[in-house]
Amino acid sequence: MRRVRPVVWLVLGAAAVAGSAVLGAQTVADLVRPTELTEVAACTGAASEDCLARGPATVERETRSRFRWLTGERRWSLNVSAIAPQVRGNDTTRVTVPEQHGQDQIRDGMQLTAVYYGGNPVLLELSSDTVLETEQHPRRSTFTSGYLAIGLLGMSVFAVQVGWHNGRRRSWWRRVDYEAPNGGLISAVLFFAGMAGMVTQSAVGASRWPAVVVSLAVAGVLGGLLLLKKRRKSPAEPGISS
Repeated sequence: MRRVRPVVWLVLGAAAVAGSAVLGAQTVADLVRPTELTEVAACTGAASEDCLARGPATVERETRSRFRWLTGERRWSLNVSAIAPQVRGNDTTRVTVPEQHGQDQIRDGMQLTAVYYGGNPVLLELSSDTVLETEQHPRRSTFTSGYLAIGLLGMSVFAVQVGWHNGRRRSWWRRVDYEAPNGGLISAVLFFAGMAGMVTQSAVGASRWPAVVVSLAVAGVLGGLLLLKKRRKSPAEPGISS
């Protein structure tokens, strides 16, 4: 039988709640910002994070992307030292380009134009007039963060439930035999629906509906299965005879 230390689960749960809150706040903040960059003015004077700042960049090399086989994304390291420091931060930055037409045109050593918004490289403009969105483009990053926040919230709820349930019944500090808490259904649905939405949103890019459909489908199917399992485990109602 598994043994757990309740206080550790409570601490992990609290940390996950904080992470979920940060991601949620970031998502809300991004939602009030323009997602279509055609609505954002180009920087004319001093560069800032509230306008589009363009500058030359050099592709240093392509780096490994663990999820390329699943999402088709590719990742490059760019030298952006020619761009204003208040816009781009470090001299070198890594950009992830989700699968899209023109992605294969990027080569090591080539020159391109990096477009920054909100402190992040959001567009790559190639000499062929091809414009590529990075994963930090508002249309792509906002909802991915939101789904991750939902999944992290589900994980945090479960961790707090485990710590509270087992600590209150036995001991907060000693290792005790694990006992499943009541109400784990909600945390499981939140976690798997959020993760499914995040993976789908990362894969499809700017389109919002596929991730919404997948997330709701996972929540519905998983919720239905868990409710059915709970009913089968519950004792027969009194007064019912065969």
